[in-house]
Amino acid sequence: LIPLAIAIDAYIVLTMVAAVEEGVNVFDAFGRAWTVVREHLGSVLVMALILTVGGGIVGTALFLPFIGIVVPAIVGGLTGDETALISGLAISGLCLLAAVPVLILLSGVLTTYVTGAWTLTYRRLTGKMGAKELGTA
Repeated sequence: LIPLAIAIDAYIVLTMVAAVEEGVNVFDAFGRAWTVVREHLGSVLVMALILTVGGGIVGTALFLPFIGIVVPAIVGGLTGDETALISGLAISGLCLLAAVPVLILLSGVLTTYVTGAWTLTYRRLTGKMGAKELGTA
């Protein structure tokens, strides 16, 4: 089901891009996105794979510091001392408070990048970003 979920996600993102780019209502955007997917299935699948795998790798890298955040709490709990446990939990809590805003910001940057890539893909596939519009004609 994972490949199906990736394909549906790509279709939904292309629908959102079509609604904005074409200035159409939701139902027309679904139709326009379906036309683009049907006419350029290979390109859409390759782009979906690249963005899904790449986004997954970057998303995982963003999450990895959270593993380190729980280390003081684990170490405090393993010592068996109540003071060490409370100190470890406090340190982990403070680190979590500092890390969450950074994670939210970086997650927003990743989402913006992926959405921008889909927008450029849509424009390229629909011919709205040809050499004339790029100024290279």
